[in-house]
Amino acid sequence: MSVTACRIVLFLASTASISGVVWGGDRVELDLAVEERVAITARQEWLQRLAQAGIENFRIRSARSGDVPKINRRGTEQSPTYVVTGLITPDNVLVVPGGRFGSSQLGQFAAWIRDLSEMGPAEERPAQGAFGLKLQDFERLQADLSPPLGFNTKGVSRAEVIRQAAKSIATPLGADPRLAGPLGKDMVAEDLSTLSRGTALAYVLRSPGLCLVPRVESGRVFLSIVEARSDLQIWPIGWEPEKPEREVKPELYELLPVNVSGVSVMTVLDAVGKRLEMPILLDHNAVARHGLEPDKVIVQLPSSRSTYSIMLRKILFKARLKRELRVDDAGQPFLWVTSMKPM
Repeated sequence: MSVTACRIVLFLASTASISGVVWGGDRVELDLAVEERVAITARQEWLQRLAQAGIENFRIRSARSGDVPKINRRGTEQSPTYVVTGLITPDNVLVVPGGRFGSSQLGQFAAWIRDLSEMGPAEERPAQGAFGLKLQDFERLQADLSPPLGFNTKGVSRAEVIRQAAKSIATPLGADPRLAGPLGKDMVAEDLSTLSRGTALAYVLRSPGLCLVPRVESGRVFLSIVEARSDLQIWPIGWEPEKPEREVKPELYELLPVNVSGVSVMTVLDAVGKRLEMPILLDHNAVARHGLEPDKVIVQLPSSRSTYSIMLRKILFKARLKRELRVDDAGQPFLWVTSMKPM
């Protein structure tokens, strides 16, 4: 069978490549083998679709005995060329190491080529942390956001909290100037001084509908304050503990005398937070969205012996709230109180 080859000039981000799919100076060559029993028209169809997807420097040929999906490296470590052997199967799927792509998924295949060119084969890439960061970059960022915020935020504007926090962290923190309005008018109701910088910032931003997003530009990690959207991977208000609650905060499960008589849910939460020496953060967004008023819900529990865990569950239920035990960036526990209804 004859070998069909195709070269196309690929334009990406206003940069032209004249001899191969090139990202970051690396090259990728595709050697695509058509297996037996593939429709006779499939070869031409794949050739056209690959070209239409902007994929270049490939050839399509008949499969030979011993052909398997693989990646071979040529050139130097500083300037490698990756030669990819892929198989086009009878069910019209392109199989390459770590991926399977139908003829309608060539956008994803182009992204696979880009990742190979930029980062090399998957097994050779640096370990990844959260937010798509390299593991060492994520660990460095978390270490930067782990120390306590260190100043009392109660009655301080959200804008001022962010300004002071930005002075204490090494990671550059940026925001659209148009967001200054809502941040400057709203005051923080809680003292977040003992919480880690990252958790405190994420909490301060949540009420006005904003969030903290890590990003990378030119190999450097930044933090951006942006409007919250469901498609963003944001810095969280605390993390799920890796250990059981009884180990993270055993005081929640100690038996003690309980007597709650005619006080609001918020009064109880404030008292429990002081007794446990642990921040209790109210999800103001969820409370407002569902029309809840925990400061007006009066609760009463008869005198008995119970645990803080049971007492909180009963009291919060009356206000249609629930609690979650979380840990901040330094692993210190706190309680997150939010609506029982899903957001």
